[in-house]
Amino acid sequence: MNKPGPRTDLQQADIQWSDGLPVSRQFDDVYYSRENGLSESRHVFVDGNALPERWSALAKGEGFSIFETGFGTGLNFLCAAEYWLAATSPPATLHYISVEKYPLSQTAMAQALTQWPSLGELVPELLQLYPPPVAGVHRLWLFENRICLTLIFDDAVSGFSQLLSSDHPALRCAGPAIADAWFLDGFAPAKNPDLWSQELFELMANFSHQQTTLATFTVARLVRDGLAAAGFELDKTPGYGRKREMLRGRFTGTTPTLPDPGSYIAPKFLRTGAHESPWYLHPDDTPRGNTVAIIGAGIAGCTTAAALRKRGYEVTVFDRHGVPGMEASGNPQGILYPKLSVEDSPLALFGRHALCYSLGFYQPYWESGNPGQQCGVLVLAENARENTLMAQIAERFQQAGSLVQALRGAEVCATAGGPLDTDSGLFYPALGWVSPPDVCRWLIRGMPIMSIDITGLDQCEDTGRWQLRDSRDQVVDSADHVVIANSHQARQFSQSSYLPLRQIRGQITALPATPASVALKTVICGAGYIAPATGGVHTLGATYDVDDGTTDLRPADHLRNLDILAATDRLLTDTFADHSLSLNTLGGRAAVRCTTPDYLPIVGPVTEIQKMQQRFADLRRNARADIPLPGCFHGGLWLNVGHGSRGLTYAPLAAEILASQICGEISPVPRQLASAVNPARFIIRQLKRNV
Repeated sequence: MNKPGPRTDLQQADIQWSDGLPVSRQFDDVYYSRENGLSESRHVFVDGNALPERWSALAKGEGFSIFETGFGTGLNFLCAAEYWLAATSPPATLHYISVEKYPLSQTAMAQALTQWPSLGELVPELLQLYPPPVAGVHRLWLFENRICLTLIFDDAVSGFSQLLSSDHPALRCAGPAIADAWFLDGFAPAKNPDLWSQELFELMANFSHQQTTLATFTVARLVRDGLAAAGFELDKTPGYGRKREMLRGRFTGTTPTLPDPGSYIAPKFLRTGAHESPWYLHPDDTPRGNTVAIIGAGIAGCTTAAALRKRGYEVTVFDRHGVPGMEASGNPQGILYPKLSVEDSPLALFGRHALCYSLGFYQPYWESGNPGQQCGVLVLAENARENTLMAQIAERFQQAGSLVQALRGAEVCATAGGPLDTDSGLFYPALGWVSPPDVCRWLIRGMPIMSIDITGLDQCEDTGRWQLRDSRDQVVDSADHVVIANSHQARQFSQSSYLPLRQIRGQITALPATPASVALKTVICGAGYIAPATGGVHTLGATYDVDDGTTDLRPADHLRNLDILAATDRLLTDTFADHSLSLNTLGGRAAVRCTTPDYLPIVGPVTEIQKMQQRFADLRRNARADIPLPGCFHGGLWLNVGHGSRGLTYAPLAAEILASQICGEISPVPRQLASAVNPARFIIRQLKRNV
């Protein structure tokens, strides 16, 4: 796997205020013009890239992409958003990709934007969804899904590099060139020379095409020379206010392309590569339509359906039950379980990105009055080692109070709503619980759902469309794309039978509330979990039995769940002490989850196994062989499975990753995470181990 890239030592902006304007102490420079920052943004970046004229000429539904250096107060973004919303109509989407090394706090951003009442309701929505100061890639959908903001908290070079489809020198490209316009708006080169580097300008070329434009307030010689060397043709034009000149440009260089695999000849002596072979690239150039069939109506399938619908796809969901959320996604209460770490392994990074993405994802669900509660989640240590780790996590994310807070002493019991036998914990105030079946129904509302058990898939050689077969081997439908999202049953299809999926039985217990237990006001997690009462019942659990596919209720598992509750905190069992519990009469539910050997989900195109094994066969001789070729995948066939017990947290981000791949968009996660969940990773590992 690629080594983790995001910065972990994120530092927030250090702001001082001068006549109501934000000034960076790090760079001793203002964030926008003292004369009129909004007018400056319009003149330099909107007009400088001729956006009104270009947007009025877009075909119906055609999107546009802007890349920016320096998100700052968000003023440029809001300025562009205002124009986009007025000039275009759905389903056209504006993709806005911006890096920020020193993000402002939400409070500082709100204060800075109070000067622009003309931006109206755009500001509150941005502030509401603005991510916590956590390093990495954050994706936000705003303004009724008409604008997609990909905000990268990182250095510009490092941040944009993570979005390249490959860092291999022979394939150093963004896949399809994707930037239509550049906003170069870091602090002035004299104040921040590290930003305006040749490496950045060359990265810009990797993301640009022949119609890509740029605009910037500076005409500094190092900027002009660097951009020209990277392939941009430049013009000086009148600047804003006191600035006599500004810079406009257009890319006239060559856009990198993928090499033809047929022209590659393996050398006699395999060279060890400094970069991972780009086996994860999926260069599917076949034109495809916008019909999608999704197999499985659990949380993975329904989040994928919603992600594709907002991009204008025509989606049909197939499920053998005919209604959503009937299997592993059928529990009455589902916990948005947080998993932060002091490590930066692929698993830890994926959990962090998924957790941050879920903060905004479930907000509309709760606000719409659906079953659930944004009551926060309190995590307690299971042992002394975990207590130490939790202290390290609290220190690492101490700036991100909207995400996680360290509680001490009386704060713990006050937050929980009842007595606990601990004096420390981590509290996640923006999380809580949902009803998974209701989430699934909410996600696919208005979409057709077919009560058919799909058991076979065939691709038509002439059209490339996929035919779906039922249990009687009858073709029941066809689609341009098929997404397999039916958990461990994905192995029934010949194309995905190679997946190393494992079944995990989990039983929850429905425990009647007591006068003492109804006071619990947050989800409590530790060895197990217990949710606040709903309908007079608490949900607790859950058991974890690998390779067990049965779903019968077992009294012995109810006893295990009660033991898990005691292990979470011994005083929790005292909360139910006045109950005379009978294990044989307790309610609950058992379901089968699906996991993978590395505990990461499987998200991406389905591997063509034999072709992949042949193309990368030299990895058997040298596990680090330099093979500069993309992978081999079935066109139009995709996977989203293997979420284990983290489905509610993982699935929204996994769906966003998959939808971005299907649409050819910039990834919502760093490259190493997209490859870490790629379905071909198991084949590549076998080759490297010569299995």
